[in-house]
Amino acid sequence: MKNLNGMFETDALTMREKLFQYWQFWENCQHSGDASKHCLIVKLSAEVADISEDMRTLLAKMNSSIERRLGDVIEAGVQEGSIALILNARMTAQMLYQMWLGASLIGKVTRDKKPLQKALEVTEIMLPAA
Repeated sequence: MKNLNGMFETDALTMREKLFQYWQFWENCQHSGDASKHCLIVKLSAEVADISEDMRTLLAKMNSSIERRLGDVIEAGVQEGSIALILNARMTAQMLYQMWLGASLIGKVTRDKKPLQKALEVTEIMLPAA
């Protein structure tokens, strides 16, 4: 969450640019050869959530926190005029985050960057420039 907040706190970019910087960072990390940089939620969710209730609860809180932060940034982007009006920024954030988690998981299984590239294409459609 620290890295996420750091990306969104710089004043040099519009909120939309910050969001796409985040998605590009995600794509690069998830497809890097260094597994220590891969998303912990992607790595643990499918396996650990069924085994440990404490871990499942922690992962669910992490998901909610990230979705909420993304929703805040989307709302700020609409307010500043870098993102076209979106009916529900919170739902958009949730759907985008879940799509990226799924794309990361499929990319991990296939060892292919295409699911993440497709996620980026859909993200551009869901977050149109104003």
